[in-house]
Amino acid sequence: MISYSHKDNDICHRIYKTLTARDFRVWIDLEGMHGAVMQVMANAVKQSRCILICMSESYYLSPYSQSEAQFAFEKQRVLIPIKVQSGYKPDGWLGFLTSGRIYVDFMKTDFNAAFDKVVSEIASSRADEKDSSLILLRSNKSETSTIKSQLLPTSSNQSKHLKSRIGRFEDDPAEKNTETGNKQSSLQACVAGLQERVELMDTRFEKINDSLNWIMAAITRVKMAKDNPPYIENPK
Repeated sequence: MISYSHKDNDICHRIYKTLTARDFRVWIDLEGMHGAVMQVMANAVKQSRCILICMSESYYLSPYSQSEAQFAFEKQRVLIPIKVQSGYKPDGWLGFLTSGRIYVDFMKTDFNAAFDKVVSEIASSRADEKDSSLILLRSNKSETSTIKSQLLPTSSNQSKHLKSRIGRFEDDPAEKNTETGNKQSSLQACVAGLQERVELMDTRFEKINDSLNWIMAAITRVKMAKDNPPYIENPK
């Protein structure tokens, strides 16, 4: 998206045409909007990934430009400041918004060289997003492992404990020799009950494990969708 003042039409429209010629999808208000201006600008910002802030005195004095730029900042869009007025130094809200950011000066640099810097900034922002996505994916995998280590080993130990108890009942000669008649029947029923409990617990552990994997995968997809909105926006 290109955020600019219509008093800077010439340079800003040239930037727009050069971007689209290189197959970038760019939203820009070419003719001057009417009606629900704020809603249109808000939708444009939401649908954009990078915002070119075309800095000039007229841009700074425009309340619409200020609202647009601040909304983009609040939505954590990538802001790329470019200077389109010779000798202009951003001040006030615009100086605060662009402070610490690398800006491209189209007034002191050849147009093509300045434009290449803009393209480089866009490419750099894409690379940063890919790195963030990779870090997020690794983090979620680590979280999954932590949850499993906290929940599943405890349940597994319970299962092993029950199996060891069954083994003692079945294999200890002393136990068998001292149990006769009804006592033997009672013991066999107890063993069968314990075996059923072990099988039931094993089944539940598998379901818990599958559920954890599904939940963490869903969290990863939601976070990646939130942090990677679609780029731009206005069809050619």
